[in-house]
Amino acid sequence: MVKILIGRILFADSIIKKGSVSISSGKIVMIEGNPGTAPQRLRREGFDGVLAKHENWEVVYSQAIEAWTKEGSLAMMEDFIQTGQEFNFVSCQWSTAALADAQALKEAGMIDDVCVTGVEFTSECVPYIKNGSVDMLSFYSVENTGYITIENTVKYLNGEEIPAFIEVFHEIVSIDNVDTITPEM
Repeated sequence: MVKILIGRILFADSIIKKGSVSISSGKIVMIEGNPGTAPQRLRREGFDGVLAKHENWEVVYSQAIEAWTKEGSLAMMEDFIQTGQEFNFVSCQWSTAALADAQALKEAGMIDDVCVTGVEFTSECVPYIKNGSVDMLSFYSVENTGYITIENTVKYLNGEEIPAFIEVFHEIVSIDNVDTITPEM
């Protein structure tokens, strides 16, 4: 199983399943957000840090999309497909990029051969995961984070000791659990 967290790919066993196909090495197309923004830089930094530990995976193309637009990602993927360069994995820094890239891959007849992943899980993503166009997305609960923030603020104001760092965990959404996770957006 592959676990995808904000800015990281954690290869549990370095094998990704795409239907009945196992992908044990990867030629990755990386779709990044607005160049120079903190989310774009930090997500790429985390991605590269984990990628460096897996010599059988490589980024064959990377493109930052100005203003994080779905249309920009779609156009980029359509253009990249036309190059004929080999790839089997797409990693997107936001969900609508994953949806756009899945659309381009479907139209090119490549969706069954390429694993599409991304960050964020919204209600718009549900049908794409259910039909297998998008393989995995990370889910970060804003509601849960708000609750944890208030809970620890109250503890602090009451003089209780709180940890210096409070980790908020992400969930991986795939065909296996999409019906059990409710998107917040």
